[in-house]
Amino acid sequence: DDHWLVPDNYQENRGELVAHRTSPTNIGLQILSTLAAHDFGYLSLTGVLDRLEPTFDTLLQMQRYRGHFYNWYDTRTLAPLSPAYISTVDSGNLAGYLLTFRSGLAELADTKPIIDARVLEGLEDVMTLFEMEVDSVIRGRAGMGLKKELGSLRAHLARRPLTLLEWRRLLTQLEERMQAVSI
Repeated sequence: DDHWLVPDNYQENRGELVAHRTSPTNIGLQILSTLAAHDFGYLSLTGVLDRLEPTFDTLLQMQRYRGHFYNWYDTRTLAPLSPAYISTVDSGNLAGYLLTFRSGLAELADTKPIIDARVLEGLEDVMTLFEMEVDSVIRGRAGMGLKKELGSLRAHLARRPLTLLEWRRLLTQLEERMQAVSI
């Protein structure tokens, strides 16, 4: 609905929960946060590209003034919001974010392996959140069985493969363990 652009905000206590507008600063932060999600192990490089390619396609469709993006756009229609104006602060923010993004992508392409321990660290973060939810909801024998499976999953996450073949084996084992945990 929002053309792969991040909405300005979300508020739980309003009639319309999502503010369907965005700015160059928001877009720049969206781009960098997607790259940061990769750095934390939450997204693969493919996941980064899958999210950002449609975003950049949208940016190419948006109306601009002398190359500058307007300060606010409706994310559903891509029309600049009235009054349409250019903000040097937002334009500068976006330019800085894009330069940082470019450096981050170059680093990924030049120095990062296809897969590394960050993927496992990201999964460990998700496991911790899941365990907190399980502890607050599931008790008794069901909880004990699930905790046993989660312990097995944690043991697999503690490994750090060195070769692609070891990674493939570990990822297959993790998938099997996660299917056993799925509710």
